[in-house]
Amino acid sequence: MTVDIAADTIEFCEDDYWYRGTRARVGTFDIIAIDLNHPNYGYFTEFMAFWRAPHIDAWQPIAIHRGSWNIQSPNELVHIFPRFCALFEEEEE
Repeated sequence: MTVDIAADTIEFCEDDYWYRGTRARVGTFDIIAIDLNHPNYGYFTEFMAFWRAPHIDAWQPIAIHRGSWNIQSPNELVHIFPRFCALFEEEEE
C-alpha cells in the first residue's frame, strides 16, 4: 500500500539564491527539509533538515551544507530566514 503525503512548502529568492522549505508528516515523524539553489547550480540541492517525533520535545537539526553547520534550532534558522517561521507553527488539534 502507498499513501500520498501532504506537504507545505515555502519558496523564496534572496540575493540570487533560491530557498525552499517543505514540511511533511511521515509516519509519526514531522520532517522539514530546507533546500538551496545556488545561482551557479541551476537546481535545488540539500541545505539542512529538522525532524521531530511524538516523544521528542524539540526539533532535531540535520546539518548538511556548510552554511547550516551552526544552525542548531528552528529559532536560529528563522532568525536567518524569517519566511520559514510558518513551517514550524503547530497545528491545533
